[in-house]
Amino acid sequence: MIEAAIEALPTVFSVSYLGYLMLGVVVGLVVGMLPGLGGIVGWALNITWPSGIVPGLLW
Repeated sequence: MIEAAIEALPTVFSVSYLGYLMLGVVVGLVVGMLPGLGGIVGWALNITWPSGIVPGLLW
């Protein structure tokens, strides 16, 4: 298990993964700063983007 973790380190610290990590941090900070939007609402909004679901169609 330790060997697999050591093998994964170059992949985890690649430029593309670090870019996605920073993007996620920025999106999380923006959602956290907006009044009325907490963690659960942020998750609900962010989960719909990759799946292509329009939030207005669900309610």
